[in-house]
Amino acid sequence: MKLIYTFIFILCLNNLFSQTGDITYIVTPKSTTELSEKQIKLNNEIELMTFNLLYNKEQSFYKKNKNVPIDDLQAKFASIFVNGFVEYFHFLKSKNVIYNEKINSKMYQVTDTIKINNWKLLNETINIKDYKCYKAILTIFNERAQKDYNIIAWYSPEIPVPFGPGGYGGLPGLILQLENNYGFIISAESIVLNKKNVKIPILESGPQVSVKQKLILIKW
Repeated sequence: MKLIYTFIFILCLNNLFSQTGDITYIVTPKSTTELSEKQIKLNNEIELMTFNLLYNKEQSFYKKNKNVPIDDLQAKFASIFVNGFVEYFHFLKSKNVIYNEKINSKMYQVTDTIKINNWKLLNETINIKDYKCYKAILTIFNERAQKDYNIIAWYSPEIPVPFGPGGYGGLPGLILQLENNYGFIISAESIVLNKKNVKIPILESGPQVSVKQKLILIKW
């Protein structure tokens, strides 16, 4: 209860200080020991990648920035492990995380709100870029593998927006570091708050489907 009151106080105190933001993230592997040659090549490609999160009072937009790969094929494989092919829109009013995907020549809006719900908040803290961050864990069931996996996030109530990398969010503060289910750590490298003229692209129109519905459409 004390932790919740602390969050509310910080949110109210900082409400006027982060109306917009421009965050750059980098990715590092959790472990660099005992790696195969293939894993080393994947890591080399991933370490060249950066990602950008833009947000305003209504929504956020997350995408991979363009870079020059070492090997085009390896870079494509590497992008899979860090959601490099997906551009996420997170809308505050509807509490939806949506991305566009073209299936059989038709554009769809895919909702992926599992990434912003059912977080377990913990009292563990660390400092990232001079911001005090709290730990949160999200357990997601992988139907294909038939097992649970955990997403670990470190978020800062000092930046009171519910956004984060890779479509993850819904926490009482910006996610500054996230460990995904493949063991890669996505960390904020640059944080620019209250940036003027933040321009967020427009989500393309199309039928709205869930991730499960999308998988069914792909099988067709």
